Order: sequence, then structure tokens, then C-alpha cells
Amino acid sequence: MEPPKPLTKNYATVRDRIQPGDVIVFSGVDLPSTVIKVATHSGYVHAAIIFSTGPDVWGQMNGLTSMEQRSDTLLIAEAHIDTRFPSVGSGQRTAGVQLQWLTNRLTCAQGPVWWASLREPLTTNQVSTLQQWLWDDESQGTPNDFVQA
Repeated sequence: MEPPKPLTKNYATVRDRIQPGDVIVFSGVDLPSTVIKVATHSGYVHAAIIFSTGPDVWGQMNGLTSMEQRSDTLLIAEAHIDTRFPSVGSGQRTAGVQLQWLTNRLTCAQGPVWWASLREPLTTNQVSTLQQWLWDDESQGTPNDFVQA
């Protein structure tokens, strides 16, 4: 994995280089974020993985066409307690594995956000395997693991 690069200030210029499997990491400035950063000795409090970068694979998996009408089609998979947005996959507002539009998360971010790209892009088969695994987790409503969090 390449070292993380700031995302919030240069999103428009790097958006087309983001690929499935890349990681988005978030920081925060609120009390829970500060506690997490102190406890983990890290500047990061949350991570997400790029699920899809366009309507091609997502539409094939789900027969959905709504993504084709979006100008920004970066979809992330994350385990999150924020339920402001329903999960794109299930439509449910649940704490746990969710599929979310990256632009929604960037809009809500209360601190810096970084993008870490893979050194080598995933193969088509690897992307398909990753997406199926994440889709299954989201579809099953896998809850957030508060014990390990």
C-alpha cells in the first residue's frame, strides 16, 4: 500500500485514480475520535475500502441503474455507527457494515481524510471476490464490532 495522501482538499484531482480495494482513512476532532487516537497511538480513527468506482460492476451485481445517473460513483464499504445515510445496498440505516457514497462521508467528515492506494491494482477476479464478500457482509447486516473497536 502506498502512503496515505490527503483527500479532502484534492478530491477532484485524484478521484479518477481511486480504484476498488484502495483504502480511505478518516481522522476526527471530537472526543470519541481523540480517545481512539490516544488508545491506538494513531492519527486515524476509521477506515473504509473502495467498493466500486462506477456503475459497471455494481449495476451487474444488483440490476440497479441509479448509479448511472450519479456524477460521482465512488462507493465505499465500511463498518460504521453513523446512520445518517441509509446503506446504498440494503437501504437500511444500521450500525455495522454499510455501502456509502464517498462524497457523503467526505461532506460529514469532522477531520482530515486520506486516500491510500494499493501498489498494484486488483485484478478483475480479485475485485469481483472483494465486492462479493463485502456485499454479503452488508446484505447479512453484519453489526459493528464494539468489543474490538
